[in-house]
Order: sequence, then structure tokens, then C-alpha cells
Amino acid sequence: MITNRIICGDAIIELPTLPVNSVDSIVTDPPAGISFMGKKWDDNKGGREQWIKWLSDVMAEGLRVLKPGGHALVWALPRTSHWTGFALENAGFEVRDIVHHLFGSGFPKSLSIDKAIDKMKGAERVKVIDERWATKYPNGPKGKTTQLTNGGRSNRIGTPMKELPTTPEAKEWEGWGTALKPAVECWWLVRK
Repeated sequence: MITNRIICGDAIIELPTLPVNSVDSIVTDPPAGISFMGKKWDDNKGGREQWIKWLSDVMAEGLRVLKPGGHALVWALPRTSHWTGFALENAGFEVRDIVHHLFGSGFPKSLSIDKAIDKMKGAERVKVIDERWATKYPNGPKGKTTQLTNGGRSNRIGTPMKELPTTPEAKEWEGWGTALKPAVECWWLVRK
């Protein structure tokens, strides 16, 4: 008899309730340990060693419930994927390969250098209508055209404003940031 079920819950709590050698495969997307957007669920558990120990404990339970010869596909970000690899090996998995998912979307979690320079110099930035957006949506969001004045220019409610650098130093660094745009995710392929 084939049985499929979805269990919603924390893996460290739910995995111990499953019988040994009862799972055919594991596909999981664990936290990366980078505090994505300041979220507590993605913190590093106190540092590299603590995070590796935490994921190793979770994945040791995954190994216990996985059938012999079963595979797991485990997601990771490039900058902490080595932590994931260590945790998987520490849990007892055999690393078979790494699969890379390449994509062109995403945004860098980055410091805007021009904004930082203006802030450091105490300069107030100039806000203007983002013309690219206004051209694409001439009637504003969802056709609403309520007008507001903005320093002699009109602005539709909801039209994104663009901040321009003020100081000469900030203008020199406009558009520069401190991080690369994300373009790849790593998936560790491991076997029991």
C-alpha cells in the first residue's frame, strides 16, 4: 500500500516521531544562517560551529528515517553552502554531488554606497518620480490618478520615488553596492 503524507512542523520535533528507514527521499530547504531580512528563523545559531551542529543534528534524524540507499537534496546559499556540506557529512551522509540552480532574478542584500556617503555627510537626498515606472504605468497603480504636488512636480499616489545622491562624492558612487546580485543556489545531493 502506497502512502503519501505531508507533515507540517519543525523537523527536529517531527523527524523523531517517524520510524527508522521509512522515508524514500528528502528534499529540504533549511535556513541559511544569514539572518535573511533580519528574520530570527534564519540566524546563525551563535556562529559557524553552532549552526553546523544544529543542522547536523536535524539531518542525523533525516538519515535515521531515510531508507538505505535513499537520497536527499538539500538547499544552500553559496556563501554558507560549505557549512551545509560539513553538517551533512557530520550527520553521516555521503556527498554525491552539488547541483547549481542558476537564475537571473533576485536582489542583493547590499549597502548602497551613494546613500551611505550622503548619510555620513549629513546631506538630504533629493526625491523625484521614478520616470521609468511613471512611463510604464502612466495612470498610476491600478488606474488611480489622484494627484499630489511634489516640489513643483505632480506625483500619482503610489508612484515610486527615486532618491538622487546629493554630494559630489555620492554622485560618483551612484548605483554601486557592497554585494553581488544573487545568481545561484546550491543543492547538495547526498546519499544514505
